[in-house]
Amino acid sequence: MIYVLTVGHKIEDYARWLAAYEGAKGRGKEAGQGPYRVFRIHDDPNNLVLLVEWESIEKFKAFIESDRLQQAMRQVGVLEFGTPHFLVKVDEGTLD
Repeated sequence: MIYVLTVGHKIEDYARWLAAYEGAKGRGKEAGQGPYRVFRIHDDPNNLVLLVEWESIEKFKAFIESDRLQQAMRQVGVLEFGTPHFLVKVDEGTLD
């Protein structure tokens, strides 16, 4: 089963955060992270919402609790790391 994580970040600078996030893709993939989407709050460009696929909740927890990641987030200007929520798709459709 694939889990979709949704979490908010308040950051200092989007370009700096994005460069670091993209630079860490290999570590995320090794830890069990899959495809992701990054959204901005429409009137606050430094307030992000991420949707990230993970192989398991346990793998996400191990990744996010690592000292290395915590330090890296501080260094790239993550001011607030929101409460993570895991979503499981139960339905999908179109309006046709």
